[in-house]
Amino acid sequence: MDDNGKGIVICTDLEHEEDEVNPDIVAFCRDADVLVHDAQFTNEELKTHKGWGHSTYDQAIEVAEKANVKKLIMTHHDPDHDDAFLTKMEKECQKRFPNCFLAREGMEIIV
Repeated sequence: MDDNGKGIVICTDLEHEEDEVNPDIVAFCRDADVLVHDAQFTNEELKTHKGWGHSTYDQAIEVAEKANVKKLIMTHHDPDHDDAFLTKMEKECQKRFPNCFLAREGMEIIV
């Protein structure tokens, strides 16, 4: 969505290749102000969940980095991940991409 010079891209239920993010997705997300991207699995979990139609935290960040995205919101959390795990993952992800956050119920994003 583009409005008044601001762009938001929403990529859910998205599975990249294990060793490479989809370059078409990167191009589609280019220079977005906000990218909401599927990030259900860790890299280890993806190895046993091929074909489930979801991405990893690292893949979401890689898309954001390559596409020059300003803010990344990671969504589609695995129901087996508790709040403590998700808080830890958010902090780990912010070490690599400081302007990223995990989506939360009731979250509002101002663009």
